Amino acid sequence: EGFPTQIFFRVLSAEGVWTPDLSMPPAIVSASKNGQTFPQISIDAEGNVLAIWTEFYAEKHHIFSAKKPAGMTWVALGNISSGLQNAKITPSKAIALNRSGDGMAVWQENGQHHLEIHGAHYENGTWKTPMIIAKEAWENAQHPSAGIDAAGNAIIVWSQANQILSKNFAHGVLSTETLIASNPDYAAARPHVAMDAEGNAVVVFERYNVLHKYISAATLPKQSTAWTASIDISAPSPADASAAGHPVFFMNSIGDGVAIWKESMHSNRVIQGAGYSLGTWSLIKTLSSPDGHAGSPSPSYDIAVALNAAGNILAIWPEDPSGTGAQQIKATAGAGLANRGPLPPLA
Repeated sequence: EGFPTQIFFRVLSAEGVWTPDLSMPPAIVSASKNGQTFPQISIDAEGNVLAIWTEFYAEKHHIFSAKKPAGMTWVALGNISSGLQNAKITPSKAIALNRSGDGMAVWQENGQHHLEIHGAHYENGTWKTPMIIAKEAWENAQHPSAGIDAAGNAIIVWSQANQILSKNFAHGVLSTETLIASNPDYAAARPHVAMDAEGNAVVVFERYNVLHKYISAATLPKQSTAWTASIDISAPSPADASAAGHPVFFMNSIGDGVAIWKESMHSNRVIQGAGYSLGTWSLIKTLSSPDGHAGSPSPSYDIAVALNAAGNILAIWPEDPSGTGAQQIKATAGAGLANRGPLPPLA
């Protein structure tokens, strides 16, 4: 809010009470004279919060961070990007935190002739030295996403050369080997990845052929050295910018997951969902109104989904019921994934 834009917050208790109260202004995370945008937060099992955002100064965008120990005030952690070149986070995908408070953040930086993927590991309340994850001359690497398991090992995925690529981060070391998660016969982009507590990973992404666009998924079992063959979890949509795309995925600690995405249905956009359980994807469920103009045509950060260990799901998105630009935020809740086999994710 404000000018220059600042990151504000409120805390919602388990009893449903907001602090500050909704009758009062929100509180600020980390005051700055610089413009702050694109905040993301993640919370561990004890209620400790980790936040990142983009901050502009010295003619460059940087990635800043702060932490909020449970019941305490925010502590500024400063700039976690290189500071040498423009940095950009992919909203809804850039930070992962496990129940113990270990985390991984990923972002893009503008190289001289290409886009690079950078990241940093968060452990014991501090950020470790940032690392370069992908840097290829004349070849853009973009749309990074990260997942983390209970042991603090992470998976980082990104799109590059029309493929979905990944690296592992285990025992504090980034792998030198790059794995391919998508089918090399098709163009792919915009991945979103998550891991369960044991270290099994699932990634969802867009894939294209000449006529259609699909949402596809692949899995990387714990300690595996190769992604499984990808499968389509959506129906075919027209292969244009407003067709099926911008998937987001969430997986809980026991390995159940749910993906939602935007999809063109005739002259309208809808929000679709599918559940993942016991290694199988469910049937597709349309979550938004059939003619509600759900989501904008391009940004991925205006939809979100979450799933707890009990199988309870919450999905949220913007919708324009009248098609006049009067946006509303809509949400739907559901349950029924955990240990019950594939089911439509939302009732």
